[in-house]
Amino acid sequence: MATVLSEAQAPCMTLGAMEAMDAIKESLVLVHSPPGCVAYLNTINAVGRGRKMNLKCTLLSENDVIFGAEDKAKAYIRQADRQFEPRVMAVLNACASKTIGEDIEDIVQQVQYDVNAKLIAVPTCGYEGDLVDGYRMALERLVDALVEEPETREENSINLLGYFSDDSNLEEIERLIKELGLHIRCVFTSGTTLEDIQRASQASLGVLLCEPAASSIAHTMKERWGVPYVGHDSLAPYGFEATATWLREIARATGREKEVEALIARESAVAREEVARLDGQLKGKRVAIVAAVERAIALTNFLCELGVEPILVGTSSGTSEQADELLQKVIREKGINPQVNVHINLFQIEEVLKEDKPDLLLGGSSWNHLALADMYNVPLVPVAIPVEPLRVRGSEPFMGFRGIPTLVKELLQGLREGNRPMYQLFEDRLRDPLSRTGPPAPPKRKR
Repeated sequence: MATVLSEAQAPCMTLGAMEAMDAIKESLVLVHSPPGCVAYLNTINAVGRGRKMNLKCTLLSENDVIFGAEDKAKAYIRQADRQFEPRVMAVLNACASKTIGEDIEDIVQQVQYDVNAKLIAVPTCGYEGDLVDGYRMALERLVDALVEEPETREENSINLLGYFSDDSNLEEIERLIKELGLHIRCVFTSGTTLEDIQRASQASLGVLLCEPAASSIAHTMKERWGVPYVGHDSLAPYGFEATATWLREIARATGREKEVEALIARESAVAREEVARLDGQLKGKRVAIVAAVERAIALTNFLCELGVEPILVGTSSGTSEQADELLQKVIREKGINPQVNVHINLFQIEEVLKEDKPDLLLGGSSWNHLALADMYNVPLVPVAIPVEPLRVRGSEPFMGFRGIPTLVKELLQGLREGNRPMYQLFEDRLRDPLSRTGPPAPPKRKR
């Protein structure tokens, strides 16, 4: 077998599980790992989301790796429960503890009656999967451990499946759901509570926002408790077409076909009026997209609506058969021929920037992406994880109808700013704290 050098692009499954569990209110994540794992993953999240995770570790040492540390893990679980008083505590493996055979599930079972927190064992391992695999495993463990049998069916209620950021995108989704006369029963897992999760089986409908991460729990909740779901074969709500289709799916499943057409007409008219003044400047531009699969597909579709040509669609994390089929459908219907690269690495991104010279790179604001964009004089528009922290908090959404003008403005801003050093862009935005792209607002959730 030939040796292929690569530069890692997608974070590991342990980070995915941590993000999913940390998004729950009054939760704590304890990783059975050396301190370096937690320090690194906390840094990624602080840069990408502008906040610190409620994340602890068991401080595995060399002796622990040699002789085992199950008793140490039990002691740390008890201590974390006493000291921090979480309502939900997720206990995760990391590479070292998984490799030496530490049985997190057995440890949690033995300790559960000694603590007040609901314990969830998530046996992740960095070399066994990527970010999306971690999301999926965490969601599956939550449903198995916490969701209770429904006492009743809560009419007009929705479970949002597969969203992990407490941001303006979620606010826009909740607003559109409310405009249809529906309400959110539970979000898996951004800003949700223990009680929300326990009563999730009472919802009238599940709505997928991240199919690769959440389709398994959507299926489980349908089979066990009769909660139907939509979104399995539709795009995430970015752009006119995808947002309208996404809303119509929800409306058909809840008997709101008349209401949804009025909503789409009203919201799209406002967005089109604002975009009409802007999007002509984007026609004919060529872009490279590197993002999580559901976002990459939806952005590809939306950019084609604007007359922009995607020349690269690179996914930075795991995909699924359904997502692959959806991407090919978009490519066929839009008549485009981009390079498609699953689990793209930095060598491959660099090759596209060097050889094909796109007008914009839509990616994350990791230093690797920033360096490549600067090296090849390609403006970077941060639309993926990690995202530019100065843009995330307090900013306008990318999703839904209100996200459409935001996306167009971001693309135009990228073209205007060119390859200016990122520190200059930070300085400019800090000088105007009231601007749309100004400093992040304080987090809404308190620990």
